[in-house]
Amino acid sequence: MPRHGLSVVEIMLAMAILAMAAVIFIPVFTQGVGMTREIRDYSVLVGLAEQLLHEHITRITNLAPGAPPINFFEDDITAAVKSAAQNEVLNSLPRAKILATVRPAAVCQSGGYEITIKMTWESGGRPKEFSLTTIKAVRNL
Repeated sequence: MPRHGLSVVEIMLAMAILAMAAVIFIPVFTQGVGMTREIRDYSVLVGLAEQLLHEHITRITNLAPGAPPINFFEDDITAAVKSAAQNEVLNSLPRAKILATVRPAAVCQSGGYEITIKMTWESGGRPKEFSLTTIKAVRNL
């Protein structure tokens, strides 16, 4: 009489192989989710830094001719940005810090400013940091 189907031993062996494969691949998927979160955080923070950089450029561009130049400053603007931006990624990073620095640019002979936005935060237990810097030339200072 011919047998149809699988025996209990064959089914148990197949389940053991499947379990081993799951144990091997679950950490890969978990790591991928963590990396996706880090990439999302980084992308959102870079966009926010670009927005802050453009705000400072606009402020410098709108200086009236003959107005006193902006003095050097370095401000911790974290609290102001968190309250104004209402950005869920920024608010989810409790150790995030944003520094804005504006100083006269040495490379501009006719006058200008070097603007830097520096962001630091922690992700996955490791410190992360990046900064964006630009120079805005200004005439008639």
